[in-house]
Amino acid sequence: MEIRTENGKIRKKPVEENIEELESSHIVQGHRIIDIEYMAKNMHCSFCKERLHLEDIAKEMVKGTASIFEEKCKNCLKKNTVKSGKEYINPSTGRSLFVINTKTAL
Repeated sequence: MEIRTENGKIRKKPVEENIEELESSHIVQGHRIIDIEYMAKNMHCSFCKERLHLEDIAKEMVKGTASIFEEKCKNCLKKNTVKSGKEYINPSTGRSLFVINTKTAL
């Protein structure tokens, strides 16, 4: 990232400033369709069982209208994934599909 100095010249920000900006910005922005009951039941660390929080999401993988969120536990520091809704196995293909994507397509 670049910033303009008082004399009008452009210089790059030090790496430390760039890191702070990334940490302060939220990874997930905007609107999502989620199964609130499903997510609430699964918002815990699969290793130490500590509660996970939406504001700590580090990465999002979008799968149609569904999402898979990645989050690091503040207690044990292990990565966890939390899905935005239920999945099922398509009997004809054997693939895992999100219920919300199937309902949206109908």
